[in-house]
Amino acid sequence: DRFGPIPKPTEELVKTITMRRMAKEFGIEKLVLKQKKMVCHFSSNQDNPFYQSPNFAKLIRYAQNRPQEVHLRETSERLTLVCDNVLSIHQAIDRLTEMLS
Repeated sequence: DRFGPIPKPTEELVKTITMRRMAKEFGIEKLVLKQKKMVCHFSSNQDNPFYQSPNFAKLIRYAQNRPQEVHLRETSERLTLVCDNVLSIHQAIDRLTEMLS
């Protein structure tokens, strides 16, 4: 490329598209990366088909196998998953990939 390599912030911005697509596949309505944590907010609709899907079972299994770094919280409004030690979009994508496998 005549302009040189793509800057790191631009690469991270492009990776957000992949992260959002993966999050949507997992039923995540809102995903926040903040203070070294990835916070995933799931649908507040308890009748959402996601809660009966194989991906939901994978999510529960992932959280059970990593109690030190993954926390599930359920409030009257929604289900939230918090993953500790997520420092970048690349690490968030890696975590979502682990959850889906």
